Amino acid sequence: MIYYVVSFSLALFFAECAKRLYRNKILFFFSIIFSIAPLVLLVSLRDWTVGSDTMFYQIPVWNLAKTYHGSSFWKFAALRPGMEIGYLYANYIVSRYTHNIVWFYLCMYSIMLIPIYLFAFKFRKYLSPTLVLFFFCLLLYNESFSTIRQAVAMSISLLSVMALLKRKYLQAFLFIYISCLFHRTAFLILAFPVLYIIMQSFPVKKYRFAYLLFGFLMVTCAYWSNSLILWALDSGSINEKFRIYTTESEVFKGGLSLTYLLIKIVIFIYCWQIYERYRVGRHYILFCLIIASVDMVTTLLGQINFHLIRLTLYPRILSCFYLPFLYKNFSIKFKTPQGIIPHPLPYIIVLLTVFYWYYVYIHGDFASTSDYRFNQDIFGV
Repeated sequence: MIYYVVSFSLALFFAECAKRLYRNKILFFFSIIFSIAPLVLLVSLRDWTVGSDTMFYQIPVWNLAKTYHGSSFWKFAALRPGMEIGYLYANYIVSRYTHNIVWFYLCMYSIMLIPIYLFAFKFRKYLSPTLVLFFFCLLLYNESFSTIRQAVAMSISLLSVMALLKRKYLQAFLFIYISCLFHRTAFLILAFPVLYIIMQSFPVKKYRFAYLLFGFLMVTCAYWSNSLILWALDSGSINEKFRIYTTESEVFKGGLSLTYLLIKIVIFIYCWQIYERYRVGRHYILFCLIIASVDMVTTLLGQINFHLIRLTLYPRILSCFYLPFLYKNFSIKFKTPQGIIPHPLPYIIVLLTVFYWYYVYIHGDFASTSDYRFNQDIFGV
């Protein structure tokens, strides 16, 4: 646990320094480097026992890539037909220059973190980059030890969200395509702008019954989706690893704790209260409310069917950005007999997030990251 606390503290400290030193490009650059470095090094220098996917596919794919660095890439890719081309190509390229997987991790996790920092500092006027990093460290960092493909895909997909906010649609679809090369689920990020358009066209208050009916249908589909997934497994549409990892192992069950669902319910209530109280900037609040709604619903669906847990990752990474945005721009007050005080919900969300990180990743050993150990062979060639 101490390794994570120290790494998180250093990353947050230098992120805050970078925010304050933004006008000084040299000091800003070094602050960003010193903020990213602890997170990249910690995940890259881990032992093979840390991370539930490390031995499941990360090291086997890397070892396979090392043996094929003299052959064509397509011969190597043909041996892993169910795996995304982007991830395989990254293994293939890096293994041509080194046989040490640490260098591969350094490359991949740098690619994962750079878009997060880029997004946070690009919109620093509207949110706190330090708070973005705080939520990312507690909600997603430990999970990235295992979900390396999806972590990179999620991070790159953030660039598509940034492009959509600037109305650069071609660029947005390009980033979605690149992110899908690392994980096929990356296209799910497009669901949020679609839902935003739908909810703008059909207001919740006016079409409340329709939204409730849609939610009921989603829960019903989730309840009966197990047979559909089994059919997809039999037909070869879904990799067998997906079934093993979501039913027969304990690796995902820590993330489905009631603690996480409670956080999402509290966040949804917080977003709804802001939506009810503010008239200015309402379209931004609506977008945040949509993400909070999808996050809560997908978490609930994950409770019903363990196969669906991965759906929570995309709204979860977006929550690392919309919560700091709401905190900075839309404060809400709470009336008491003694006067008006800040509403407790933002502080409750922060405390619940800290508790969630400890309860799931440290106490519950979610994704097998609680017992951190350094790689004894990091200086190998």
